[in-house]
Amino acid sequence: MTHVHPPEIEIFNFPPVQLQPAPFPHLRIDGFLDERVAASLLRWLESEASWTSYEVLDFARYYDVNPRTARLYPLLNILSDDVLLAQMAARVQQIFRVALRPYVDMIAHKLIPGQSVGIHTDYDAMQTHRLIIHLNRGWTAQNGGVLLLHDEDDPAVPPSRRVPPIHRRAVAFEISPRSLHSISRVERGERYSLVYTFFRA
Repeated sequence: MTHVHPPEIEIFNFPPVQLQPAPFPHLRIDGFLDERVAASLLRWLESEASWTSYEVLDFARYYDVNPRTARLYPLLNILSDDVLLAQMAARVQQIFRVALRPYVDMIAHKLIPGQSVGIHTDYDAMQTHRLIIHLNRGWTAQNGGVLLLHDEDDPAVPPSRRVPPIHRRAVAFEISPRSLHSISRVERGERYSLVYTFFRA
């Protein structure tokens, strides 16, 4: 395991973390997003966001919205601030020991009961890492919508890691041909996340 001690970012909590190597390099940080910003963002996602439905046969069903082009609450504009995102990219670069561009892409996702995302990697030539911030109200195991990390591209094989989408929890991971992950079926409630994507320098 790699122990990293990066400095803090004002609204993002980057404490000393352990980079987990299996099934592919990843880390988890609880309480990652500032509590006040997280509460405001969740309210906006629930009541103001203009969602677009996305569906690929039986593989994936969810909604998304681009916060960069949306009208956000004033407090939330910092989430797409280029200076702050460049700082975030520098922290991710330090933790995973890779060279990243300062530009960071972002998108928000929503899953409702009955929706899920099948096993996939997100791999392409430019995307290298992803950081997902979960936003939910009172999540319990009965809600479903768990982030699953896999060793094999086979839904019959149990996942290697299960990451419940606890409010304000962040998960960051390397994108590669082996970064197999999925989201289990949402059984009740709504599952929200803010997804940041990083690119090779």
